[in-house]
Amino acid sequence: RKGKKFHPSLVLKIDKHKEGSPFQGREAEILQRLQALPAVKGVPRLVEAGRLLPRKKASSFPDFNLEGHLWMLLDGIPDGVALDPDNLPQTADLLAVFIRIGEILEAIHAKGIVHNDIKPKSILINGHGDVQLIDFELASNFGDKIRAGTRGFMPPDEDRQPDSDVFSFL
Repeated sequence: RKGKKFHPSLVLKIDKHKEGSPFQGREAEILQRLQALPAVKGVPRLVEAGRLLPRKKASSFPDFNLEGHLWMLLDGIPDGVALDPDNLPQTADLLAVFIRIGEILEAIHAKGIVHNDIKPKSILINGHGDVQLIDFELASNFGDKIRAGTRGFMPPDEDRQPDSDVFSFL
């Protein structure tokens, strides 16, 4: 933006999938593929990732039992909030947001990836009208057989193709 310094927003995300799960590490892998040139704009950038190590128990610190889980440091959009069509930021135009999500999906699909979990909570928007698609933990390659997603948004087919995301988006 002209005359304004853009400050990225860093987010620490813990992979909720346990070691051995077919979904553990999937989001980091997918985000790395989306960053390969040409990088897809409108998705978080993976800054760093790692695995949580065992720690000594401390009586004053609650045990969240996250040992062995993966973590990711993501670069997102500043002040992004989940899309709520009934409560958009004043500067946002709902049609422009939908067009931008369509462009992001087109770029993701061009890399052979299906998101598999398109829903309002997976779309961030800020007061500047910036849009970002997040939560790639269930993403897959074209043709992968996957039966996962959010009820009410999940397509009926298991053979995932770009039209699976279109089904969820509409």
